[in-house]
Amino acid sequence: MKRKSWFAILLVACMLAIPTIGYAEKNQKMADFTERTYGFEEIDKRIIATSTLFRYDSGLTFEYPDAVRGIYVTGHSAGGARFQNLVDLIDSTDLNAMVIDIKDDFGNLTYIPEGDSSLATMDIGKSYIKNPRALLEELEEKKIYPIGRIVVFKDTVLAEKRPDLSFTEGETVWKNGRKEAFVNPFMKDVWDYNVEIAIEAAKMGFQEIQFDYVRFPEGFEKRFESLEYSYGDYAESELDPVQRRVEAVTDFVAYAREQLKPYGVEVSVDILATQRR
Repeated sequence: MKRKSWFAILLVACMLAIPTIGYAEKNQKMADFTERTYGFEEIDKRIIATSTLFRYDSGLTFEYPDAVRGIYVTGHSAGGARFQNLVDLIDSTDLNAMVIDIKDDFGNLTYIPEGDSSLATMDIGKSYIKNPRALLEELEEKKIYPIGRIVVFKDTVLAEKRPDLSFTEGETVWKNGRKEAFVNPFMKDVWDYNVEIAIEAAKMGFQEIQFDYVRFPEGFEKRFESLEYSYGDYAESELDPVQRRVEAVTDFVAYAREQLKPYGVEVSVDILATQRR
């Protein structure tokens, strides 16, 4: 009889404990749940950049060559009778690419942007290339890899229009011995100006953007204290003058590459190295 009584007591105790344990587990789960957050507020940009679902489609298809072997073509040559001779040259040799001026050494676009283009209001177009799209379609047919060249910081046109984005001596824009003017790599407005041109070139169908003259003017290291110009976002930098210039140019390249990712284009950069003795 005593044995049955102990069994009954044990059974009642277990029954009373079960809700307590269950409640404790429930509380634990609720606590765990409230500590975790799940959401999609931030999508990994790397996924967007590498996925073709998020890339602009120009409607043209080119294959990246195993080794790029190209020729440089000015706007005049690309839009003139010589262009067909250059196509024939590539057809008959191991060449496979063209580097074509989009924004030349003076700062001119080598074509007239269409009216709905954001570049139309810049008023910097020259009608060297009458129909850039037709040109690219011919290169597609001939399997010639198109690279758009954009001269960045040597830009007489922009410097004269916007002296505040350039380097000045007194009231005038500073020019070198060849009467060339330059724009200021410290200024983000200059970055955006060139990136906007690059984006339109990518939309046209250029498969690669080659940024040329990505540097300060030759001899700037001897003039940086006498010329007048803004340091922009680099005004508070603690770097020495040389490293500050290096940082600005490097930051531009990184910025341009990031802005061009959605368009699926390759990005290359031409710089000038000088040897110190």
